[in-house]
Amino acid sequence: MSENIKGVLHKKNISLKKFNNFRINAKALNFYIPETINGFVDLLKYFEESQKKYFILGGGSNILFVDEIIEIPIIFTGFFSRIENYSNSILSYSGAKVVDLIKHSYKNSFGGLEFLFGLPGTVGGATYMNARCYEHSISEFIESVGIIDDNFEYNHIGIEDCDYDYKKSVFQNRKYIIIDVKLKLNKKDKKSIKSEMNKYLK
Repeated sequence: MSENIKGVLHKKNISLKKFNNFRINAKALNFYIPETINGFVDLLKYFEESQKKYFILGGGSNILFVDEIIEIPIIFTGFFSRIENYSNSILSYSGAKVVDLIKHSYKNSFGGLEFLFGLPGTVGGATYMNARCYEHSISEFIESVGIIDDNFEYNHIGIEDCDYDYKKSVFQNRKYIIIDVKLKLNKKDKKSIKSEMNKYLK
């Protein structure tokens, strides 16, 4: 398998300044953007078969680049940013920003996640670390998580298999890559949601 993989955009010599919150102008020699789940899986298999190390970059809110040139391949998950409604649930892909998820919830009268409003980073990162603010954690609202598992297969695991604890999850101990998250939310008055969002943002 070559590094030219269907469903994966491959760029060279890319500045990472806009991909990290500290705006550090490091340069990635090889920058991969999976555009499909199958492409993502094939890319991971390619690196595994080639015995190449790689780094998966999400929102870049907890990343500090210390080298001017990043030689290890960077896989950027930002293409996976869709947010969709499912009756009383929302399916958010891992690359969506937490702020955008909450804005989407507000527009569709879904409440519960307001306590995270203003939090930097992506839904994938928040799910990975069980993001917590003001005595609440995102795991309280997670129903299931779509992952690429350690056998390079796309599966969904339920909340009971996520091993959530205070700022901890199974994703910190297993070689799982978070693709999407299904969140169980409640219908709520938009005025009330907006008021909560403003309170937590302040």
